[in-house]
Amino acid sequence: MSRNETRRRSRRHASAPRLSLTLIARNEEDFLGDCLDSVRDLADEMVVVDTGSDDRTRDVAREHGARVFEFPWNESFAEARNAALSHATGDAVLQLDADERLQPETHDAVRSALRQADRDYWYLNLTNLSAEGPVGDVVRTLRLFRHTPGLCYVGRIHEQPVLDRPGRGGLCNAMIFHLGYQSQVFAKKGKSQRNQLLIRRGLEDTAEGGDARLRSLYLFYHALQGEGDERMARLTDLAEFVRAREGELRSRMPWIPCGMIHYAAERRNRGDDRAAADAVRWTSKRYGESPVLNALAAHACLREGDFEGAERLLRRSREQRLDPGSIHLEYHLVPGIAIAVADVVEAELRERQGRFEVAEEIYRRVDLRRTKIAGRLAAVQIAQGKLEQALAALNEHGTPVEHAPPAEASAGLILSLLAQSSDGLLRWGERVREVAPSNAMCRRVLDRVESWTPDRAFCQADFPELQQILRLPATIESPAPKR
Repeated sequence: MSRNETRRRSRRHASAPRLSLTLIARNEEDFLGDCLDSVRDLADEMVVVDTGSDDRTRDVAREHGARVFEFPWNESFAEARNAALSHATGDAVLQLDADERLQPETHDAVRSALRQADRDYWYLNLTNLSAEGPVGDVVRTLRLFRHTPGLCYVGRIHEQPVLDRPGRGGLCNAMIFHLGYQSQVFAKKGKSQRNQLLIRRGLEDTAEGGDARLRSLYLFYHALQGEGDERMARLTDLAEFVRAREGELRSRMPWIPCGMIHYAAERRNRGDDRAAADAVRWTSKRYGESPVLNALAAHACLREGDFEGAERLLRRSREQRLDPGSIHLEYHLVPGIAIAVADVVEAELRERQGRFEVAEEIYRRVDLRRTKIAGRLAAVQIAQGKLEQALAALNEHGTPVEHAPPAEASAGLILSLLAQSSDGLLRWGERVREVAPSNAMCRRVLDRVESWTPDRAFCQADFPELQQILRLPATIESPAPKR
């Protein structure tokens, strides 16, 4: 008897839940073996469903101890996943993809989670890897759950496991490494084009009174593929749909609160505070509190002049971030998003209170990967008379000069003049001249700047609109969940 089989029988003898690995694969001979090896000492069985490989995928699966089944590919990841579930015999299921590895040192975290009798499913941590190392944030993904009746996957693409009844989730501190988003692998597999095609087909399938659960899923991922005004329009379609069909959306569907948070954040970034606050209230009432929702609600209080309410909600947001088992796990968001939103709101609150040094300190610690705070940082520095530092903030953290919007370009030109920066005058002046024909503010600023003579020094009073220009929104950006 092998050592692994002895361990598995020992666990069964101790009445531990039997764990099934389920995996769907197609032409994954290069990746599959290492994936199965990463759970060999953990899973009681490994189920691989092949969707049409013409390489050695099925042979590799058998060589590494997996039970292999075939399922003809029909452009639905959910149906392939459900086929794998139908062959699993364990009390619990761990779902991986061939290009993922569960880190062996975190196996005990999975075993510990399965001993939590009051939980139905768990989120695991996932890190995307490139040849150079980790890429982006550690994200949470639902991959471990009890194998119970009523559990199934939904969705052609970005498929999600759902229950037909309420369930309780938790966080398992196991770690999955995902290799498939390395640029060369992603390009080879054409995942982006495939995903977009399946989302479009899903939207077509559910266009006329189709399954509200599925349509909301496709609308969410369709929105995250958009940019600028197109993204805003798609998020608006999602928000209007889920409100109109609320009665049909009762089971666990984390993409809905996540989509509403994206919608609220986009509205906030565009200055539509009323719509943002309304979306936050709707989502909180239906799905409960979360750190990011309370941070967004604090922003609504701040814009209404309720500083005390903003302080209270910011404290609540911080407290919730310390509780990994709270309901905010259901929001399918990168954990750092709540921190970024709360920091930006707190900095604006301190600014409104006239505590510019404190606001500057907070803006400096904000996560620059997902926020655009150059204008706000420059504004609090100007309030302290730090003109050169404000210009540096725009240069270092703002939009690249060649793409800077009119307000930011005007601010850069004014600050260059006040700080007597000849380099800044050339760089920002060129951008202002470029956009001046279509922007009245840029034309006014440019006319004033061109009246400058070497024997005269401009002062801040010559540009009363500077503070208004620099009240640029401190936007928050959030990446899409992994597929």
